[in-house]
Amino acid sequence: MEILIVDDSPEMRALVRDYVRALRPHAKIRTSPNAETALAEIGRKSPDIVLMDIRMDGMDGLEATRAITQQYPGIRVVIVTQYADRVLRDEAIAAGAVGFVSKSSLQDLSVHIV
Repeated sequence: MEILIVDDSPEMRALVRDYVRALRPHAKIRTSPNAETALAEIGRKSPDIVLMDIRMDGMDGLEATRAITQQYPGIRVVIVTQYADRVLRDEAIAAGAVGFVSKSSLQDLSVHIV
């Protein structure tokens, strides 16, 4: 299994990476600091799952999620954000995300990383 973590915060990328590594010790985990870099990386090597932040400079996570799910329908995108808002959750699902996890509840990732 290959997982790509997309977040503009180096600390959050490391935190999510460490959590995912504890859940899936044999998974290949890559990280990206923004959506544009993530899309370029996905074009070279498609992960199975993308863990996507929403609020980032440049392209936001919702726009990136739409692009990923349209261009690469086999990739599952899970939004991982500090904004636990029902409207934002609905927008994420409409954009093609298969899940929505609050950064304060990373244990909920276990449902999506199987």
